Amino acid sequence: MKFPLLLRQRKYEKCLTSHIRRAYRLIGSATPISADCGQLCGAACCKAPEGAEAEYGMLLFPGEELLLKGDAHFTLSELPPPKGFSKKVWFAACDGSCDRKKRPLACRIFPCLPYIPPQSRGNRYAYPAVIRDPRAGIVCPLVARNANHIEEKFYAAVSKAAASLLSCREHRRFLLALSALSDDYLRFLY
Repeated sequence: MKFPLLLRQRKYEKCLTSHIRRAYRLIGSATPISADCGQLCGAACCKAPEGAEAEYGMLLFPGEELLLKGDAHFTLSELPPPKGFSKKVWFAACDGSCDRKKRPLACRIFPCLPYIPPQSRGNRYAYPAVIRDPRAGIVCPLVARNANHIEEKFYAAVSKAAASLLSCREHRRFLLALSALSDDYLRFLY
């Protein structure tokens, strides 16, 4: 009886990781601006804020923990479900010096966020908008104080990657929950 469950689990994991890898490919080498934006802020998004007591890192998309296991640059933690999430989530804390080719999706798309607006969340064909991550304003000068210096081609790459994730039920659920969680941040900004 365990063998069929194990096969099903492996198939499920392969499905999750293949969708993540496709999203990585769709983003490719696209970055928010054509220069190294880390030069503007000292790579602030790769460092814990001064005085931060909690681990600093990013929420992983389902299946990414499988791709990052064993990478010395990341400490992975399984966390209880955040508000709006139905399952436990994985969190990766980094040491600030990872191989750019192995960065998690949250790092690759920062300071953007695939967002499904509340009025579209019941529609199974809803397409995510790509917005400035409401949490990014305190870290990223590209979006601080309502600035928007992100190039359109980066928005387009993030949009394609997000759309590709919607074909996976688990990633769709994750994006819906992440969008709902972001609503709380957006209320304070707009």
